[in-house]
Amino acid sequence: MQLGTDSLGEYRQCLQCGNSVEVKSKQPLSEKLALTEKAA
Repeated sequence: MQLGTDSLGEYRQCLQCGNSVEVKSKQPLSEKLALTEKAA
C-alpha cells in the first residue's frame, strides 16, 4: 500500500491493482469521485 494526497484528501493505493481507498472514511475513491461529479 502507498499513501497519497490529492485535492480530495488522503488515500491509500494498492501498488499491485491500483485500487484506492480514502483514509478517513474508508470509502473507495472511485465512489467519492462519482459523488463529486453528480454534485457538480
